[in-house]
Amino acid sequence: MRKLYTALVITAFCVSVSTAQYSKGRIFAGPIVGLTGYETSLGFGAMGEYAVNDNWGAGLGFGYTNFSIDLPFTGFGSGSKSYYDYSLLSISAFGSYHFIPYETIDPFVSVGLGYYKWNVEYVQEGGSSDFPAGFAAAYSSGIGFALAAGARYHFNDLIAARLTVGFPILLGLGVDVAFGEPAVKKEGDTIVQQKPVIADTAPPKKYPLNVGVYINGKASIKTEVAKGWKTGPVFNTPPDFGVSIMAPFGKESTVGFGLDLGSSSYGYIMKPESNANDSNTVQERFQYFNVFPHLNVSGFIIGVNWGFKTNYTSYFVNGDTASMVGEYIPTVIVGKGDTTEFTPDPIGPMNDPSKYVADIIEIRIGGSIPIVDADIGRLSLNVMAGYTLTGMFIDYRNYIGSYPLVQDPNDFTKLRRDDPEETFNPVIPSLSVGLQWYFKIGL
Repeated sequence: MRKLYTALVITAFCVSVSTAQYSKGRIFAGPIVGLTGYETSLGFGAMGEYAVNDNWGAGLGFGYTNFSIDLPFTGFGSGSKSYYDYSLLSISAFGSYHFIPYETIDPFVSVGLGYYKWNVEYVQEGGSSDFPAGFAAAYSSGIGFALAAGARYHFNDLIAARLTVGFPILLGLGVDVAFGEPAVKKEGDTIVQQKPVIADTAPPKKYPLNVGVYINGKASIKTEVAKGWKTGPVFNTPPDFGVSIMAPFGKESTVGFGLDLGSSSYGYIMKPESNANDSNTVQERFQYFNVFPHLNVSGFIIGVNWGFKTNYTSYFVNGDTASMVGEYIPTVIVGKGDTTEFTPDPIGPMNDPSKYVADIIEIRIGGSIPIVDADIGRLSLNVMAGYTLTGMFIDYRNYIGSYPLVQDPNDFTKLRRDDPEETFNPVIPSLSVGLQWYFKIGL
C-alpha cells in the first residue's frame, strides 16, 4: 500500500499554508506548483485558509498531478511501446501552526487529512492488448495524511511568496493573496492586536539553557522502487527517543542552537507488484544512533541529522525471517555485456545483514509547538519531517530491491531480475509526531 506516500505527494503542496501579515480573522488563498516525487512530475494546486487566531489556521486545498511509467517490455504491436498513465486528484482539510506572526518571514508547519483519487490507464502505442494490469496496483485511492513545513516572505499586507518542503515533495512554490483587514496597520497608526509587553519594572530574564527528553512516533516509506516491486509505509518501533539541548543566542532571543542525541528508527514494506501476500511481503527496519544539530527559530526547526547504524532486520509479514541483502558477482552475458548477479545471504544467527547498511545523512524540518510553559520547564508537541540524502546501503548492488523484476522476453508469464540501478538504493522520507520536555536552567 502507498496510502501514506500518496497522501503526502499532493497534499504537501496543496496544504502548504501561508499568510500575508498573518493575524486573526483574515482569509488567505493562492495557487502552488511543486515537484511531486513521482517520476519528476509537476503537481498543481490551490488552497484557502482562515486564520483562527494569531498562531493557528484551518483550511482546504486541492491538487493534481499526472505522470506515466514505461512497462519493462514493448507492446505486442511491431515497434510499439506500452506504459501506464497515472493521474491523481486530492481534496484535503488541514490545520497549521505559525511560529512568529506579524513578521516579514513567517515559518509554519501544517498537517492535513484528505481523500486521494487515483486514475490509471494502460496505453499501448501502435496496437492494443488485454495484458493484465498488475503493474497498475502500486497506487490506490483512499484517505491519507499530509505534512508540509516552510516559510513565506511578505512583500506587503496583500501579497506573499511561499517556499515549502513536504513529504515526499521536494520543493513547492506559491503566491498568496490576503483578504480582510490586517491586525497591524501602517506605520504611525495604533496597533490593533499587539502582543503583551513586559513592563519595564519586570526583572530581566536569565539566559536559559534548556535540557530535556523527547519521544516521537514515526512513519516512513521509501521513495523509488524498481520495476516489478512496490512499497508501503511502516509505523516504526521502537519510537524515536533521546535527550535534547537548546541554547538561545541571547537573553531575550527566540533563536537558538539545538542538539538532539538518541535512537531513530526507519522502515518500509517491499513486495512484488503482482500476487503479493503475507509470505512475500517484507518489512525492512533500520535503527540508528542519531546526532541532530539544528537551528530553532521561535519553535521552527531545521537542521541536518547524522545517523550511525546500530541494527537492521527484515521479516515477512507472516513472521518468517527474510533475506533482502547478499553478494553481487560481476559477470559477462553473451549478447548483453557486463552485468551483475545477485546471491541472497543465507538466513541464520551467524549472518549479520547490518554489515551492508550505511550511515545516513538526513535533512529535517518541522516545529516544536508549546503546550505547557512554566517556570520550571516547557512541554511541547513536536512535528518533524525528514528526508535521507544518502542511500540506506553501502553498495546498492548488495540490496535485492535494486534489481528490477522484468518480464522474461521468452515468457511473459515469468519474471526475472535485471541489472541493478543505483537510484533504487533506498532513500527514506519520514513523518514523526511526539512530545518533548525541557527543563529551564538559568545561567
